[in-house]
Amino acid sequence: MVSTKYSNAGRQQVFSLTEHQINALIRVNDDAASLIAAFCVLAESTDASGIYATAGAKAIRKRLRVGLPKADKLLKQLESGGLIKDPKNTTGNIRKNMPCREGRATVRWVLPPDDSRKVWIASSFVKGFGSWQSPLHTLRQAGTDAARILMTLYLYEDMPTYGGIDPTTAIYRDYETEAIYTQQTMPWLFHTSQGTESVKMAFCSDRLDIHENANGEIHEFWRAFKKLVDRGFIYECLTVFTGVKINDDMCLLYPLHTFNKHGHPPKGEESLSGKMNRVADTFGLSASDSTGRFYGKFSFIADDDDVQAVGIYRLRFRNTNKAFDDVLHGWQGIQDSHRHWSEKADQWIQQIRDKQKMADSGC
Repeated sequence: MVSTKYSNAGRQQVFSLTEHQINALIRVNDDAASLIAAFCVLAESTDASGIYATAGAKAIRKRLRVGLPKADKLLKQLESGGLIKDPKNTTGNIRKNMPCREGRATVRWVLPPDDSRKVWIASSFVKGFGSWQSPLHTLRQAGTDAARILMTLYLYEDMPTYGGIDPTTAIYRDYETEAIYTQQTMPWLFHTSQGTESVKMAFCSDRLDIHENANGEIHEFWRAFKKLVDRGFIYECLTVFTGVKINDDMCLLYPLHTFNKHGHPPKGEESLSGKMNRVADTFGLSASDSTGRFYGKFSFIADDDDVQAVGIYRLRFRNTNKAFDDVLHGWQGIQDSHRHWSEKADQWIQQIRDKQKMADSGC
């Protein structure tokens, strides 16, 4: 099975692409954004087998907001590239097991299976959610490079380990961290300031065929990446890790602050930055202004100085269906760490206040 839809009552609906399919879709092509979007429409329409797609040109026209001639052209390109097949041209078990249905449930295209890794995506990427009804149309407007980058990032997602996209092999934001207070029985207190975005060149050159210019710059990559952030496909989560370098030894401690240009952070991703800043404020070391706003500078606590703050990027339309063990355990781990450090901050705030009261009373 190649692109299985997975849904449970009350849980997010998801579908999958394979690494082989994604690698084919992200090849340099002037129509890459439209081909990616069209293929996702088909993949999202598959039944439990993940092979038999009920969507066709009309569904592509609706989701991508293109005319039927364009939709037909995209299907022909996907077919010539071997990513889809006309049901009439299938053989063997694929032909034998094909559902015999009529109307909307008619099998219009077959997605040939392969043995590469499955990558799960939220069905809302195709269907939309809330007031965002046409994400695929938005993605096409962002352009070819943006669509190729987004699809590639799905190959580098590792929520259990990093809380988002793997910073050791793909992309992250640097933060400058400084210890500003330490005392026995009290936490180490840090200020961290937002730095620049960094991307691994192998990610750009090997995966995307985007290369540095003569000055060592990759403007086309950053322009496309910014479009993904501005349009809400990707967002940053400032996260505290052990270690002082971006490498395989770093271990996630807790998410500190979720940046979101499109309303409140997703449920379960509420920020700890306000509470951490209250710890700093008890020492008169707040990182916010007089109105409580942060401007790229945050406070956080840890048990020792072997820590770093890193901007981790998260995919908006990622798999959050807890029927998947890795999703369930990864999300539980992040929630547990959030709860642990929130409680720890409360305890330290109370300890500091108790000490201040004792000092004020002369005890």
